[in-house]
Amino acid sequence: MLIATNRNPIYNNAINPVYNHSINPIYNHTINPIYNHSINPIYNHSINPIYNHSINPIYNHSVNPIYNHSINPVYNHSINPVYNHLINPIYNQSIPGLYIFNRKNQLIEFTVLASENYILIYDIQSKTQIKYGIKNLKEGYVIFDLNRKVVEQYVKDSNGGFIVFEGNTNWIGNAN
Repeated sequence: MLIATNRNPIYNNAINPVYNHSINPIYNHTINPIYNHSINPIYNHSINPIYNHSINPIYNHSVNPIYNHSINPVYNHSINPVYNHLINPIYNQSIPGLYIFNRKNQLIEFTVLASENYILIYDIQSKTQIKYGIKNLKEGYVIFDLNRKVVEQYVKDSNGGFIVFEGNTNWIGNAN
């Protein structure tokens, strides 16, 4: 699969954390939840779904795809890449969502914006939804698996993309 070179960290060093240390949490502590407690859900309860029920799909049904079908790709085909090729990276190299890369700069996932504060995350190989995210007060996202368990956190970087953390502090990739 081809993606636009400006969105591929292998070709664009500005979005490659190996070359651009401003988007690398090892070097830039402002985007690292270990050092910046304002982006760490353990310390900042406003971005923690355990304490902030507005970003918790168990308590807020408007962000729960079981109850809100407009954010559920099973019911809303405009946000389902199987039916809408404009958001499918096989057919559209410049999808409007994010591409998610692991730390080896391998493309592993992509996102679809389901609403202003809600993203769907699809596996790049199978094109099936594997996670979803709810925007938090820090312009990042809390990422849930399909069983509504918090699995990741996206922290906004200086390039308009995100640093992807598993749990609260384990850096696993970047999203552009």
